[in-house]
Amino acid sequence: MEELPQLPPEVWVYVFSFLSTEEKHAVRTCCRYLRNLVDHPSLWRDYTVMLSDLRRYTYGFWETLQKRNLTRVAVRHLRRKEWRRLVILLPTLTAIVFMDGGRFYKQKYLDILTRFPNLRDLGVRNAAWNEPMLGRQLTQQHGEMYGLDTVRPVPRSVFHNLLLSLKKLKHLSWGMKGEPLELLPDDYFSPADPNQPGAARYDGPALTSLELVDYPENILSGNALTSLTSLRSLTVHYKYAREGKERRLGSWLEPLHQLETLTIIDPEV
Repeated sequence: MEELPQLPPEVWVYVFSFLSTEEKHAVRTCCRYLRNLVDHPSLWRDYTVMLSDLRRYTYGFWETLQKRNLTRVAVRHLRRKEWRRLVILLPTLTAIVFMDGGRFYKQKYLDILTRFPNLRDLGVRNAAWNEPMLGRQLTQQHGEMYGLDTVRPVPRSVFHNLLLSLKKLKHLSWGMKGEPLELLPDDYFSPADPNQPGAARYDGPALTSLELVDYPENILSGNALTSLTSLRSLTVHYKYAREGKERRLGSWLEPLHQLETLTIIDPEV
């Protein structure tokens, strides 16, 4: 430590901000003083940690994540009991990505997500939900920072319950794998207030970013996004266009008065 330049801690933290993750971990091994500086939350603000089999992690590992105020995780092969442990150890998570290749989940795993009150970003890669009440298979993947994803539609009632539970959700990436047997309902993205049955008032999260991935033409009606007036960013990845079919994009945009960014990825262009 005597050979280190006598710099204020905030200067060291600024210097470390230019290091890669591997370099930060190398600096941590030098001494306790540098380890504490490298674990400053500002250096890990957008970092995502991959977790699997929580039993193998030590108390020191979780203490480090808590010290870094880590809020983004990607999980692989977690059992229900491990999810409950994750709620206790990292209750302030804002982003969760499922990365369980081919693993089958049930509705109860989605219910666990409601225990993370600050959750804003949700993604699923190569995972599936298989439950009689779901009917079809879900295989969603997150588009922001994790690559593009696809999903077969969850029934409206289940999807609405999920949206109603995640009030702080800001970004949603939703797509199709294959083509649904039927068109999606007009209010698929518009869960109503369950305490006011029959009312058309939107009661879901105030989404600011929506990504529609691999959408066959005309799967959503022209009124599909009417309730999402808080959107500032919309990305549409068209899977293909059917000849002679009317595009719905114009109708989608009409109510989105706060929209700042529009991205269209069209295979026909």
